[in-house]
Amino acid sequence: MKKSAQIRLLKAQIDKIDDLERAENYDNYKSWHTQTKLLLREVLGESSEVQEFNMLSDGHGAVVNCNPDINARLRAKTYFRNLKKCRSLLIGILEFLESKKVSNTEEPISTQALGNLHKNVKQKCSKLYTDEHYPEAVEKSFKVVRDRLRELTTYETGSEAFGKGGLYIKGASAENVDNDFQSAVKFLTMAIDRFRNEKSHTSDGNINDPVRAYEYLTLSSLAMRLLDNSEVRKKNEQSKRQNFNKITTLNRQQTIALDILQMFILRLFGSMTDLRELAVVRHMGGSTIHPLGSVSNPELLKELNDIDSGELEANLDEMVSLGLLTHEYSSRGTPKYKLAKRGCDIIKQHPELSTGR
Repeated sequence: MKKSAQIRLLKAQIDKIDDLERAENYDNYKSWHTQTKLLLREVLGESSEVQEFNMLSDGHGAVVNCNPDINARLRAKTYFRNLKKCRSLLIGILEFLESKKVSNTEEPISTQALGNLHKNVKQKCSKLYTDEHYPEAVEKSFKVVRDRLRELTTYETGSEAFGKGGLYIKGASAENVDNDFQSAVKFLTMAIDRFRNEKSHTSDGNINDPVRAYEYLTLSSLAMRLLDNSEVRKKNEQSKRQNFNKITTLNRQQTIALDILQMFILRLFGSMTDLRELAVVRHMGGSTIHPLGSVSNPELLKELNDIDSGELEANLDEMVSLGLLTHEYSSRGTPKYKLAKRGCDIIKQHPELSTGR
């Protein structure tokens, strides 16, 4: 229910107290109290104010459970006293809601400003926004971006779309800064994915301010405009073949081809002296990949820092599909990679991988 509707209904319930005060009518009081209680639960949940309001009805028979043995005068006194308390409590709640609406929010963005959003965001989110369903509007805009990534690359996260999916954004201001431009757009889509995950853990996404909600919509709108000028670039197959190294498994019955980055991953695992695991850590800037074991060759750590984490994660996933690695996910959905038996066998078969050189 919209905030303005809550305030309007609460005012109507307060106005009805005048009619209840004109004459004792316990049936009308009970009906009014039930309606008001449901409204307060809608607005405030099970707050202390709602509990206090409940105390003015059920279990206090002088108001709604009239005991014929109770003195009529005492019963009337309790009736009017509780109405007075109800009025005071409801007025306090009303003033709080009105002040919250003024102090914690600004005026919703105009329809004209919403018209400047990307057409897909505008189509899917404008009505939700104008109806003051701000968390739903923001969530929907994030889904619009994910749907577009999946449509372009079959992957719906920024890291996978730019890594495995080969997504490329045209429009860098100069060729020498194209890598920076690609990283910026990738991190923008990854930030949207992280925002979506963060806000999915609360019922309202912690978005009550229409201006803040609009800023999230513009974030999604910017991502969509950049994706409009994109293409999927497949690696040149000839150069890709040249970058492959053939690795023979321990039983010498099968040969697999690994590219340079996958060979680096095996060297990294081979140089770990204790716990052979790699963990992906998500953060606002994207993600980083950390060895959980000690690495005997410090040069490999320097090389690891220079590799794009999205591309590295895509290769880790491919090695899982090859049976060289296994992976599991934490409660936050981030993966951790371990050597599978087949990967251990290859490292044993090739001593140069164990040295990390």
